[in-house]
Order: sequence, then structure tokens, then C-alpha cells
Amino acid sequence: RGDYQSAMRVLAAMEGNAEFSMDGKRTLSWSGKGDPFNMMPDTRCYNIALAAAAKRGTKEGLDAAVEMFESMPDPSLNNPIVGLPAKNLVTYNTMINGYANAGQDQSAYGVFQRLKKSCLRPDIVTYTTLIKASIKNGNTEKALDLLDDMKWIGIQPDIVSYNSIIESLCNANRLFEAKDLVNEMEMTRVSPDSMTYGLLMKGLLRANKPGPCLTLFESACSDQRTAELMENVQLYTTAISAAASLGDHERALELVSRMKRAGVKPNK
Repeated sequence: RGDYQSAMRVLAAMEGNAEFSMDGKRTLSWSGKGDPFNMMPDTRCYNIALAAAAKRGTKEGLDAAVEMFESMPDPSLNNPIVGLPAKNLVTYNTMINGYANAGQDQSAYGVFQRLKKSCLRPDIVTYTTLIKASIKNGNTEKALDLLDDMKWIGIQPDIVSYNSIIESLCNANRLFEAKDLVNEMEMTRVSPDSMTYGLLMKGLLRANKPGPCLTLFESACSDQRTAELMENVQLYTTAISAAASLGDHERALELVSRMKRAGVKPNK
């Protein structure tokens, strides 16, 4: 729920920090109520509080997340026996996501570079978060660079990464590049889904190419590997719109009949 104040008070209590207060509420130390080493918060505890602060969606929440993140030692350092736990991959990913959601892309990339310099390795979550942030900021080229970087270090992009970039390319009318990415997906055994086809079809229709839009739909319908994916009301609606744009009303009606026979309910 983003109740980071309560999470931070719990952390302070576990650390025995009776001086900590937030919103006028002083922390009651838990020190002396158990094994002091077992009571000390670990990295997972800090990550929970960090996520709560980052998800708050306010400047105060993000500032609290940054302060917490910076207080934790880097994993590449020799950490003292007694002290705050070191960052792990979840810590970095949480901070990257917090900056990305706040629209602070450069800060997100800064954390990403720090992660790459540490002893840890970025994962699919790291890259997907940054790809989405780049696209949200209108930087498709950066998203494509991140996709290449991901593949370079041996991480296989997933359907979410591909669809995010395909959508951005289609919105920019870069349809050939979008289709190339679909071909790449198929070559690397990442199966396109109904969203992938929907993005391409809508992109073609927006580009005033209703013919190729219908061709793509019919081709996928006739392919046993993708036929089931096409039984989707959004895809049928786009195909019907394409037929109407061509002035082929008989085909539009035939598509409506096919949709009903397939058990796909039309939009109300």
C-alpha cells in the first residue's frame, strides 16, 4: 500500500534505534527482546520498506527511498560484520523502478550503471523496466539500445520487452522495423501473442494500409500455430474496420459472421 512510514518505523525498532521518529511518532526499540543478531533487519526487510517508499508516488516517498538506498552498502564492498545489509539485485531493480515511475529516467539509468559496475548482473526485470521507461519518455532508440544490450549479455528478451518496443515503433509508423522484431521473436522462439498481432494490425490501419492489415489477419488465421490467437474481439474488430476502409462491406459482414461462429462476442 506504500505505507513506508510504518515500514521505516519497524526497521528502526528492529535496529534498536529509539531516536527515530516520523510524523511525530517515536519508535519503540525492540532491542533486548530477543537475540540481537536475529532481530537485525536483513536486505529483504530493507527491500520491503524501499518498495513501499518508492511506490508511494510522492516526492517524500521517493526521497525516503533514495535515502534508504544510499544508506545500504554496495554488494561489491567488504561489508562490516555489524551494520546495514548490502544491496542485492532486488534493491537495485526497486530503485530503478521508483525513479522510472517518477519520470526521472536519467536517475534510473544512473542506478543501472551502478548495478553494472557491481558484482551483480542485471536481469530481465531490470531491462524491461528501463525499456518501458524509455518508451514512456518517447525515446524508442534508447529502448532499442537496451534490447541489444540485453541480448549482448545473454538475456533473452521476453514477450513484454518485445511488445513494448513493437508498440512504440508502430506508433511512430516504423512498421518495417516492427515486423523485423516479430521475425526476430519467431527465430528466437518467443511466440508472438494476440497483442503483438493487434499492435501490427492497428499500426497498418493507422498508416492507411487496410489491405496489408487484412492480409496479416488472414495469414495468421490460416496458420495453425497462430489461428487460436486470432479468436480475439479486438483483432476481429480491427480486421472489420480494415474491410470497411476498403469499402468491402460484404467482407466486413463475413468477418462478423466468422467471429460469431468462432464464439467471439462482439463489443457492445
